[in-house]
Amino acid sequence: PSLLGVHGSMRKIKGMDKPVLADDAYILESIRTPNAKVVEGYPENYMPPYQLKKDEYQALLLYIKTLKKK
Repeated sequence: PSLLGVHGSMRKIKGMDKPVLADDAYILESIRTPNAKVVEGYPENYMPPYQLKKDEYQALLLYIKTLKKK
């Protein structure tokens, strides 16, 4: 899925009544444990979990934060 504009957006999660904010913690959780909160419209196990070094997680998060909608 596109990551354009994900950071700071509200995400509707399967099995949850209220959407959640895609903040730093949500994005890092989604990278480490993709099935923790599955966005509606996507199947479980769509994304594999990643085993990265701490600084690599932070670099990936910073990159995702730059992907803003125009």
